[in-house]
Amino acid sequence: SQAPPAAFYRYAPDRKGDQAEALLEGCRGVLHADGYVGFERFYRPARPGADPPLIEVACWSHARRNIYEVDKETASPIAREALERIAALFVIEGSIRGQPPERRAAVRIEHAAPRLDQLKAFLDTSLGRISGKSTLAKAIRYALARWVALTRYVTDGRLEMTNNAAERAMKPPVLGRKNYLFCGSDAGGQR
Repeated sequence: SQAPPAAFYRYAPDRKGDQAEALLEGCRGVLHADGYVGFERFYRPARPGADPPLIEVACWSHARRNIYEVDKETASPIAREALERIAALFVIEGSIRGQPPERRAAVRIEHAAPRLDQLKAFLDTSLGRISGKSTLAKAIRYALARWVALTRYVTDGRLEMTNNAAERAMKPPVLGRKNYLFCGSDAGGQR
């Protein structure tokens, strides 16, 4: 819709798996998140033949960030081309922002799906041309390992390509953490 996205933020003192379990236990549906291992158990069925509690939707910003870091450090032509291909996907998303889910899915199927197929082929081929120990190989493997979850947004117009709305909602509490810690203290934020 045209309404701004909503995000729920619940502070936890650490990133241990039990924090994810306390928050998500009993939830059903989709979870749009980064590759945090604490969520993995929710993507697996409790028993053979059952549906998993949550369907993973991975974030293209996270996948892109890994490749961007390699490009920044090494100016790799492969990283640059991958970034350009990913940028084209973001352009498609920008053109359908705020549209009804059916329209978003139709445009994605027509325009993004072929580009995603080409990007996957490019990443697969590139992985065979570079050192398996390189940071670029690691970035490519991150994306390929999450490919199904990264491309799930294409056919479901309710889903986003990134979880940036939630990430942006987390910034104020994280940036203000030091100030909040000393709020009301004679020491203030001084050390």
